[in-house]
Amino acid sequence: MFKKVKRRTQSRRNFDGPSTYLAGPANETILKEYPDRISFYKLPPLTEVTLDQFETYAIDRLKILIEISNLQNQGTNYSDLVKLMTERIKMLIPMHPLNTVEPEILLEERRKDHYSHFILRLAFCRNEELRKKFVSAETFLFKLRYAQLSKAEKQQFMDGLNVPWEEVSESEKESLKKELIVTHFNDVSIGIRQGTLGNTSTYIARKIADENDIWDILKDEKVSKLPWDNVPDLVASRKVVIKKGNAYVPEFLQMNLLANEYSKFLEEQLLITLRLLPGLDEDERLVPILDNLSKGYISSEFQSFQEGGDQAESDINATNVKQFEKFFPACARRLMDGLEENHHLRYAGRQQFTLFLKGIGLGPNESLKFWQMMFTSGSGAMSLEKFNKEYKYNFRHSYGLEGARINYKPWSCTMIMSKPKPNKQEHHGCPYRDLQSDNLTTLLKKMGMRDDGNLQKVLELSDSREYQAACTKVFEVLNSDNIQQNMSKGLSVMEVPITHPNDYFNRGVLYEKRLEEGAN
Repeated sequence: MFKKVKRRTQSRRNFDGPSTYLAGPANETILKEYPDRISFYKLPPLTEVTLDQFETYAIDRLKILIEISNLQNQGTNYSDLVKLMTERIKMLIPMHPLNTVEPEILLEERRKDHYSHFILRLAFCRNEELRKKFVSAETFLFKLRYAQLSKAEKQQFMDGLNVPWEEVSESEKESLKKELIVTHFNDVSIGIRQGTLGNTSTYIARKIADENDIWDILKDEKVSKLPWDNVPDLVASRKVVIKKGNAYVPEFLQMNLLANEYSKFLEEQLLITLRLLPGLDEDERLVPILDNLSKGYISSEFQSFQEGGDQAESDINATNVKQFEKFFPACARRLMDGLEENHHLRYAGRQQFTLFLKGIGLGPNESLKFWQMMFTSGSGAMSLEKFNKEYKYNFRHSYGLEGARINYKPWSCTMIMSKPKPNKQEHHGCPYRDLQSDNLTTLLKKMGMRDDGNLQKVLELSDSREYQAACTKVFEVLNSDNIQQNMSKGLSVMEVPITHPNDYFNRGVLYEKRLEEGAN
């Protein structure tokens, strides 16, 4: 895709005209290089693009991946996610079927899709967290595009993968009716609730009454058979019917099977790309672009604390943390309340709250003072000797000052959701996920929410597992005056959902600080 440069100015081209395409008419190039609308992206691009195209292609695809990640983090169900993303994908990285638009347009669409994928591989192979996000969003994009293919396009794509699929006749499917119903009862039930099956539009709102309802759906699903040893995961989990050495796979499982294979392949390729990445270090044109692209995907990660000591510009110290409590999201507020009540937090709570405070600007020395003060003051609190012996090391470790000296980042919403739920004596986690409605209501009222329609809306979002949307709603309500005043003064207001506790804090501080500076 890229030529390794021996000297920074050697063999560079100025693109005064159009980019270099493969020789031959556009329609021939499409059939040769891009026969399908979806791809496993096994072969890297071989033609040249301008730096402007390089960046534009990548940014358009990045916008799609970020929106997918944000919606997934909000707990958006699959069917709603498909509806929301379908139109955005058509706008930014469309992929029309053959003979529906001019060949030149079709060629440009497929080149853009091909290049943008490989460019983002270069940007997001750098660490495990970036790779995980990239694979998750790309896999969803693959599944959405696969679902939009026609029957002939799916068959052509499968033939290109050399997978030994053979479509089952209606008579053979009928002979396996009982086995298919028993095997896929739970799969179809889940698919109906989520709206992920291709032919369930008339069944989504209908409760499954008996086996006939399952068969009404399965008989409309194409079933293929292939040797059982080609799908060991499905066989091991008893997801398919096995007969005479063949596994019978319904169409909805084929998509999941392909998506799993695509995820595994992409994970392997990202690690290979990581090993090859040093070869680009000499090209100062590409490295800044790739750095900015990767930062665009981790915009919700906070690194406000720098190694080497306290932040000189921070207004937060051990004694005034309480003054900034009004900017805390519900998760941090719950941790603060638990700490004040018990003069202690268990390990997961200490870790989550320490890194949150680190993200808002509390340096290592002030952090140690804060935790010492909170643990050793009040009736029944521990002694200073016990604090220094059992807890001091852990707080310094969170700032990278002990042990492996890793500069840990504040936990994002995704990281918080990945942790086990708290028990009765613990306060970590996400309140919108972990608290019952009455306890969540009490916490939100303590934060300043009124008992009105807005509070009810937050509870509804929480019940529907749209936790980040609930958090964003709380922020908008509690900061409504500052948001309106910022907008009235022509100042920008962020409209993207909150995906990080420190984002919640930083937005609140920003909006209030702008108004204070304007008043002065």
